[in-house]
Amino acid sequence: MNLPMLRDLLNFAESNACAEHVSRVIDDFTEHRDKTYMLASAAKAPQSGLVLILEKNEDGTATVMTPDGAEMIEATLEVQGVLVSYDLPPVTNRKQIGPKPAWAKQSVKIMGFGAPEFQQAVRGFKDVHHRLSSLYKLNALEPHGLDAPDSALELDFSSRYVTPRNQVKGEIAIPFGSIIDPNGILMSTMAGVGSHLEDNQVLYYDCLKDPMTGQPHFVPIDPSILRIGQVVQLQVAFASVPLWGRKGSFRMVAKLRSIAILDRGLQEAFEKDLAEKQGHAEKTHIVGKRLKRKIGYSDVPATAKRAKDTSEAQEGRMEEDQQK
Repeated sequence: MNLPMLRDLLNFAESNACAEHVSRVIDDFTEHRDKTYMLASAAKAPQSGLVLILEKNEDGTATVMTPDGAEMIEATLEVQGVLVSYDLPPVTNRKQIGPKPAWAKQSVKIMGFGAPEFQQAVRGFKDVHHRLSSLYKLNALEPHGLDAPDSALELDFSSRYVTPRNQVKGEIAIPFGSIIDPNGILMSTMAGVGSHLEDNQVLYYDCLKDPMTGQPHFVPIDPSILRIGQVVQLQVAFASVPLWGRKGSFRMVAKLRSIAILDRGLQEAFEKDLAEKQGHAEKTHIVGKRLKRKIGYSDVPATAKRAKDTSEAQEGRMEEDQQK
C-alpha cells in the first residue's frame, strides 16, 4: 500500500466516526471469545489469567510459551485492528519474492484508529517485549519501536515462506498449496533454500456471525480477498532471533499465524468514497463482485446467506456511525 493511499484512509477514518465503528466491531466479536488469550491480556497478567513462560534455547533464541495441561505449547494470542498494509499470497510473480528468497515473507500491518481495545493490545505487545528483554543483557534485545503517539501506532506481523535448511532439524515439509503458490513460483524458487514447515504456515478466514445465536463462524478463504480497511483478527506468536551481523544481539519477532476478516463496513465505505473522488464509480462495482468469491469457501449453502446478511448488517452499522 502506498503512503498517499494510507493518508487517504486515515483522513477518511478521522472524519467518519470510524473509531466508534471499529470499537463496536471488536466488542461484538470479543463478546463471544475467551479474552484470556488476547494480546491485550498480556498487559494485565496475571490478573487476566494469561500465563506466559519464556523458553530460552541453547543458541540464545527464545520462544513465548503457555501451559496446556501437562505440556508447554507456543502462546498464540489474538489481536484485532484495521488492516492498513499487507503483502500476502497468492505469489504470481517472481518479483514478489525479492532478491533474497530465504527472507521472503508474507506480512500485515494493523492500526486501531483510536479504538481503546487496540491501544490495550499495543501495551500487551510492549509487555511481551519487556518479558523477553529480561532474558538478555541490557540493550541486547532490539527496542520494540512503538514510540509513536497512540493515534499513529501500528503493529506489524509476518511469517517467512520457508525455514532455512540449516534450521529445519528433521521437520517434515508441507506443500504451499495452489491458493498460495498457483504457478509453482515459490516451490521452484525455494528449492534448495529451505522448507515450508508448519511454523511458516499462515491460515486465512472470514468470520461470519450466526444471525440466530450471534456466535462467530470461521470459513477458510482465499487471501486474495483481503483488503485495506477491513477490520481483522490476527492470531500471533512471539519469539526472539539473532540480529544479523551483531553477535550477542537479538530482536523480537511477531509471527503471523492466521488472519480473519471481521468486518468490511469501513473498507467498503472508504473504497466508495475514494472511487467517487477519483471519478471511477465502476470500481465499487468491481470490488463487490470480487467479494463474492468467499462464498465458494462455505461448507454449507446456508453459509452463503449468512455472509450476505452479515455484509448488509455491517453496511447499516457503518452508515449509522457516520451519521452520529
